[in-house]
Amino acid sequence: MRSSTPNTLAVHGFFGGRDEALLSLGSLAAGRQVIAPSRFGYLGSSMPARATVADQADAFAALLDDLGIGTLDVIAISSGATSAFQFALRHPERVKHLAVISGNMPEGAAAVAPPRPPGWSSGMCRCGVNSYPLEALTMPVLTVHAKDDPYDAAQRAAGRIPGARLVGIEHGGHLLLGDRVDVGREVTAFLAGQGAL
Repeated sequence: MRSSTPNTLAVHGFFGGRDEALLSLGSLAAGRQVIAPSRFGYLGSSMPARATVADQADAFAALLDDLGIGTLDVIAISSGATSAFQFALRHPERVKHLAVISGNMPEGAAAVAPPRPPGWSSGMCRCGVNSYPLEALTMPVLTVHAKDDPYDAAQRAAGRIPGARLVGIEHGGHLLLGDRVDVGREVTAFLAGQGAL
């Protein structure tokens, strides 16, 4: 018998792998089963030759197949937004809700971080999501972005996604470190289908 506990895919950013996903995003998925894989080239994960962001998205789908999980919510932070958006575009039937926190947009701070993990230096997370066909997304999408992190790209991305909601946090910079309580409330309400607080 399958558990009735909702599932959430947590997609980490630049500063770690599955450990960062659990630390940064796990609290936003309280009461849920959290699936937190390391992306290609990060903590404990290999870097396949010539891997693309689409390959990463398909790897998420394969993992969910192995786990027997059909649909779930997705939360991504920073450079994890790239593969999370690709997953939502390539496998829309798997995604109930997509929440993106401080997503790596073309002008975002994540786009100029120093290259260290192989997943970064391969270009797997440096391309901004504004180059994607965001108009094709069909699931509810929430973007939370600090106004003191390059905000105009987040506005452009949200404006292209049908029905997307953009929450601008006044300060906190990239990763919104100063406003985690507000971010938590927004994401929790969104995943519960409650909309704005």
